[in-house]
Amino acid sequence: IQRPRLSRLHLPQWLRLLAQRPWRAHPPTAPQPAAPYQFCLFRWHPKEHSYHHVDHNGNPLPHGRHRVALSGEVSFAGSAVRPEQVHLTFSDRADEMRVMFVCADAGKRAVRYGLEKEEEKGWTEMGTEVRTYEQKHMCDAPANDSVGWRDPGFVFAGLMNGLEPGRRYFYKQFSVPAAADCSSSSLPSGGAGRHPERRAVLHVVR
Repeated sequence: IQRPRLSRLHLPQWLRLLAQRPWRAHPPTAPQPAAPYQFCLFRWHPKEHSYHHVDHNGNPLPHGRHRVALSGEVSFAGSAVRPEQVHLTFSDRADEMRVMFVCADAGKRAVRYGLEKEEEKGWTEMGTEVRTYEQKHMCDAPANDSVGWRDPGFVFAGLMNGLEPGRRYFYKQFSVPAAADCSSSSLPSGGAGRHPERRAVLHVVR
């Protein structure tokens, strides 16, 4: 398993396949990657083993010339549109709150909010701004290294304004147009807390 588009061969995780192992009954497993990965298939003759290039268990590792197949990029289904890492922050005004969240792509997202949890027809909808950063923006290793780099995704920010002090609001994030796997039901609760100016209190819709 390797990171895609690397200039040289890196194998953060690899599984040694033995011909006599019953794969159907006991398929190999690998830990969840922290970013999109590719799967490589290697094959070489026992005489080509190099015991100077081994893993932590002493098993010989493959060379680039032994690669016989390479998959496309692999990522988790639905991860591109589902909001993650939802945060609420104060703005410069007492009647505003900013909602920030992360998605794997830069598609259009919006925030809706209102006073009635079950009556979304009266909710206000606001667009979001999106930003990200790249490997070249990192100052030093391991963050800017091919192996240490982790794709941060895209950070979205939507401003909820016109909030009435002391009132309770409900809000949700979604893609535009709304995607079936972009439900807010799995998002954590978000409490804006109290402010000396008695800001509104917000709760994510479950």
